[in-house]
Amino acid sequence: MREIRPQRGPQEQFLRSKANIAVIGGANDGGKTYALLMHASRHTGNKDFEAVYFRRVMPEITNAGGLWDEALKLYAGIPKRESPRLQLSFPSGATVTFSHMQHSSDRFSWDGSQIPGIYFDQLEAFEEDQFWHMVGRNRSTCGVRPYIRASCNPKPGSWLMAFIQWWWDEATGYPIPARSGVVRWFVRDPDGNEIHWANTPEELASFTDSHTGEPIQPKSFTFVFASIYDNLIALKLNPERLSNLLQLPFVERERRLRGNMKIADYSGDGLFKPEWWKMLPLDVWQEIQAKPTENFRWARGWDPAGGQSKGSDYSSGALVGHAKDKEKDKRIIIGNITRGQWSPGIRNRMMAATARADEKFEPGFYFWKSRTPDMNRSILEDAEISAFGFWAITERGRKYQRAQRLAVQAEAGNVWLAPGDWNAEFIREAAMFKDEDSDEVRKDDQVDCVCLSDSQLVKWN
Repeated sequence: MREIRPQRGPQEQFLRSKANIAVIGGANDGGKTYALLMHASRHTGNKDFEAVYFRRVMPEITNAGGLWDEALKLYAGIPKRESPRLQLSFPSGATVTFSHMQHSSDRFSWDGSQIPGIYFDQLEAFEEDQFWHMVGRNRSTCGVRPYIRASCNPKPGSWLMAFIQWWWDEATGYPIPARSGVVRWFVRDPDGNEIHWANTPEELASFTDSHTGEPIQPKSFTFVFASIYDNLIALKLNPERLSNLLQLPFVERERRLRGNMKIADYSGDGLFKPEWWKMLPLDVWQEIQAKPTENFRWARGWDPAGGQSKGSDYSSGALVGHAKDKEKDKRIIIGNITRGQWSPGIRNRMMAATARADEKFEPGFYFWKSRTPDMNRSILEDAEISAFGFWAITERGRKYQRAQRLAVQAEAGNVWLAPGDWNAEFIREAAMFKDEDSDEVRKDDQVDCVCLSDSQLVKWN
């Protein structure tokens, strides 16, 4: 008898989940489709069990190497039927069907169905109405508790990214490792459309069915993050798969390799184009860090704020380096951006802690953009900060005009970003950076502090 096993890690975690609804994915080549196909095998000994796998359009199922080909490899020897629907018929009588839902109205063709196991491959491609309609068809009389399983890739701004938002960091867009596989519970407000989440079903007991007066039974849900680094079998069989992902343009690489749920394509009407930024290879950055002052001068500039609520401005500090010999090396390196919505006290501690971490770079400047007298005084009088010789500078002119020098250098290919979790959010902000006269209100703290550091290094040189 052939034995089918998941790989340790996300695949195994996904297959073991007892949640009503579980989604695996977030990045390419994490083994999510294989895990999805493998999942139904646990119930194929039940003669009355039925499962349906959905892709948005039929070619995604029947294309070479698609869902149907992979299913035939996994379930080799199981009788198949290709008309009127693609279907595997197991010796017990259980069936696994493969279908599409190309048009929104196609969901209605499943009215009246009772499907114990529903699978969506690439759930982000489906409309929200399609998904919730099939939740209503997720019923069982075969003894198997009905469930829904799905895979996904990032699709910024989609209903699915909003639905799974608790599992990824809203600031950076990256999945939160500690939350991967954590089960949460939800109910939809009986008097509206809002979904309410909780860590336990008991916390949702106050939501009741207006007809019976009884508490609504919550649904459990989890998201399991998987990337190519978890798919050791694929990496061993075809190392080129990782190389392919590493060659993608930055925005696509962030999504497909690192699972960034937030980074989006931009209209290109901001000052900085995403493709202008050069990404410094990790080994090159490590070499520079080993002897940071040998060929570069550094400065750390801050654009401070003083609020910690969700809507508050960010405090941001940028470490920027200029090559000493500009005839031979025109590189400008943005080594790090430290950023947060901090109270004044926490902000000051973060500025001091960052200065300590920067000491090996021997920054020629520790400074901040002059703000209100009270804020300047609170920073100046902080004992930890004063030890590093911080000073306030007053910038003249409009932010947009001050950013022109950096934009020219970036367009020329001279500005390099050291690898870090801050990259995606900085590129997003820079791509949307516009003149203050623009009707759109955008965050600009990262761009501003980078420009401040850059301008001070120009004056120093």
